[in-house]
Amino acid sequence: MENIQEAILEPERVVAKAMCYDDVDEFPLLWKIKEDMLLAIKNAQAGWFDIRSWNYWHLMLDLKTIDEPLPDLPKRKFDIK
Repeated sequence: MENIQEAILEPERVVAKAMCYDDVDEFPLLWKIKEDMLLAIKNAQAGWFDIRSWNYWHLMLDLKTIDEPLPDLPKRKFDIK
């Protein structure tokens, strides 16, 4: 994300980046925006999450159990003509 204007236009992407890169001390702040975190997961695009964060937040947000398969990370799609 290059600047504030882009961040304003893509708030879910900002939340996704916080979910990936914030440390454990900042997690209480994230829990205050749980609905935004759910939207970030639901609307994630390729590159927003790494596999570790993707799995962690699916478990923490009760989107899957430990025994269920992890949904695939969003992937970039290329249109070759």
